Amino acid sequence: MKVIKEEKIDNEKLQDSKQSNEKLEKDNLKKEKTLGEKIVEGRKDKGLSQEKFAEKIGCTRQMVSRWEQNQATPRMQKIKKMSSVLGIPIQELVFTDKEKLKEQRKKKLKKLLNRKNIIRSLIIAVIIIAALYFLYSGYKFLVLNSISSRIAEYENANNYHFIMESYIDKKISNKKEVWYKDGLYKIIETNIANDVEDISITYMDINNKIKYMIDENNKTYSQIKLYNIKLYDNGKYMYSSFPPEIIKEKIDLKKLSFKINKIFAYFKDNDIYLTINNEYIQFNKETLLPTSQTTVFVENQDKLEKFISYNIELNNVIDKDIKISDEYEKIN
Repeated sequence: MKVIKEEKIDNEKLQDSKQSNEKLEKDNLKKEKTLGEKIVEGRKDKGLSQEKFAEKIGCTRQMVSRWEQNQATPRMQKIKKMSSVLGIPIQELVFTDKEKLKEQRKKKLKKLLNRKNIIRSLIIAVIIIAALYFLYSGYKFLVLNSISSRIAEYENANNYHFIMESYIDKKISNKKEVWYKDGLYKIIETNIANDVEDISITYMDINNKIKYMIDENNKTYSQIKLYNIKLYDNGKYMYSSFPPEIIKEKIDLKKLSFKINKIFAYFKDNDIYLTINNEYIQFNKETLLPTSQTTVFVENQDKLEKFISYNIELNNVIDKDIKISDEYEKIN
């Protein structure tokens, strides 16, 4: 019996609560002003009679009376004039409080959704950019690493023929032709400045640490002791002439690859093109040996262009290429 009584009490309380909520809603609806009430209130605030108000908005007093009693609804053109005369925004005249709240909620929700969409788009864009950055940086590192690893194999090349030509402003040029085999070098260097050509021929015996200097005009040669052979030892001379940007020991390839605008790499036909710190270097795709290099730099406010071209042939040197000809006479 107690349980049944308690259930009845709970039901009665629930019913009372529903009735009180309904009453509150009705009271709130009653409190909400109609369009007619808003017109009356606005007209009186401005100190206008129905006649004067009707005159200002261009209608009859009877029409104003009907609007104020909510017996008729004015057209939008008249509502705009009312808004101007009464100084009340159109939305305040037309919408009820509930409608205003709904409109405000819609606007807030739209703003929130727009903000979320913008944030989502930005996050996606950042992820795509980051992915592309890491992919391209990894690609650049692989290209650089493969070139550097292959070129490192040439550090101790035992038999090669190497030509390097350089030009500055197309006025000054230098050509260095080198033959190497089994610790013996033959170097012919040609310098051209203001159309004047200067040629020097040098032989080097790294095994015995002797340097031979040839006098082509007099057909003689002299020899001196060679003390510093680090540059020439084990055929390193060719390797030391390579662009320093791609020699592993001289630069951090990984660090460089992940720097924006510091390196650019692409393939074309049988060549690889690299741009590293404003050094434009071209490589043969098969041998990965450098074929040309351009440096753009500023000196005394003027732009100068230095261009170096390479021509490297491996395993083509024969003994007689490095032997001093019998026609040359030795002098002290």
